[in-house]
Amino acid sequence: MSMATAERRGGSAALWFGLLGAAAAWSVQEIVAYAIVAHSCYPRMQPLAVPSLVGTWGLALAVTLAALLVALASLGTALRLWRAARPLPHAAGNDWSAETEEPDEGGAGRYLAFSGVLLGAIFTALIAYNAIAIVLVPVCGW
Repeated sequence: MSMATAERRGGSAALWFGLLGAAAAWSVQEIVAYAIVAHSCYPRMQPLAVPSLVGTWGLALAVTLAALLVALASLGTALRLWRAARPLPHAAGNDWSAETEEPDEGGAGRYLAFSGVLLGAIFTALIAYNAIAIVLVPVCGW
């Protein structure tokens, strides 16, 4: 898919969201969830056995689930753009061959979309692992 095609199908913003959305969601989730739990479990010099803020667990889980939704949306966007960027040689009515394609057409869009699929899968898995840890490990427990 050329950049002109990408702009017609949602703009370069969709391409960048597909590439960086999951990583940004993971970063925000890490920073916000850490700040919530750290402030609640370590408000002074000594760690607490029970969080000082009511709803710490629920708030950390809500932030994680919101980040997971953003990461899944980013992964879906990247996957949709990657599929749209590559013509299928055996599709009905498509007489495409490597000899008829221009070598440069869609290279950057395809590369960015595929990179978004890979990064999206990795960061979505990281957020899911964080969600599992929030559910299984006590908030201030050792």
